[in-house]
Formats: sequence, C-alpha cells, structure tokens
Amino acid sequence: MKRALAERDEAAALALLSSGSLYEWARDRDLALHGARADVQALPPGRRLAVLALRHAQPVFLLRDGSPPELAAAAVRAGLVDRSALDAIELGDVARLAGDRASGLVLAAGLPSGFRAGFVRERGAWCLDLPSSLAAADRVVSQTARATGLDENVVILNLIGAASGEPVGDAIWKPLL
Repeated sequence: MKRALAERDEAAALALLSSGSLYEWARDRDLALHGARADVQALPPGRRLAVLALRHAQPVFLLRDGSPPELAAAAVRAGLVDRSALDAIELGDVARLAGDRASGLVLAAGLPSGFRAGFVRERGAWCLDLPSSLAAADRVVSQTARATGLDENVVILNLIGAASGEPVGDAIWKPLL
C-alpha cells in the first residue's frame, strides 16, 4: 500500500482497499464538504477525525465528483499522503482477529502509535479496511481523552494540528462548500 500511494498508482492502491473503504471514503468526503457542525460532532471519534482532517487539509481532489472508486482514485493520483509521511509509517505486529479480519500496529518513526490499522480479506487478498481502522481510531481518541482529561474534540484537533504542523481554527467545523 505504501508503495502504491507513494507512486500514486491508483490501480494498485484501489486493489489494496476493501470495498467498504471506498464507500467510507465517499461518506467522509461528503461530510467534509457539506456536513453541518452537529452532524460531524455526532460521528464516532475516528470518523470525526477523518472528516475534520479533510477539512483542515482542503485538498483539491475533494471537489471532484464521481463514484466512490473514482473519488478514491483521484485522491491517490493527487497524492493523498505525503511521501515523507509514508516513509515514517511502518506496520508492526499483525494479529488475525477472526476469519477474514486482522489488524496491524502502526509504527510512526519506529515507535508504536497506539493505533491499529484494520484489514479484511477480499478477492483473495488482504486489503486495508477504512471502517475498522476508523473504529480503532475511536478507541485511541477516547482513551487519550480519558487519560488526559481533555474533550475528544480537543484531542482530535490537537492530533490534526500535530500532524499538519499548522494551527487548527474554529473554521474546521464549517463545511467546505
């Protein structure tokens, strides 16, 4: 997946995404563009993080229309993930959860992030599964909020700011369109 994203190889990247990932991507994109603050705040923390991160980055590929596979392909072609960010990410221990589901510990700069990416076997191959990955992000955000005594939204905005290196303002709660 890292190679496909780094090389902006949409066919290879889409082949490594679960079918549920494509529809999750389209739903989160739509909320980033049109969702009211109340709609976004009602989301589980992982999806809230994804929607707000899209709003913060405001990538031009969000404005493209199309089917979920077309939208995901456009994001890959446009450079969804920065190469330097990809270089810092590795997959640690992989655990098979049950049957056709697994998760892998995400390492950032060689250190555990606390986040586990979800995978599902589809079409005979292991595919990154955005819905289960966002559910894992739910747990990380919620645990961090409890451990720090901060509101989940504060944790989410801090994560986005730390990842982007840019301050996150209140405008992040407004739809992009």
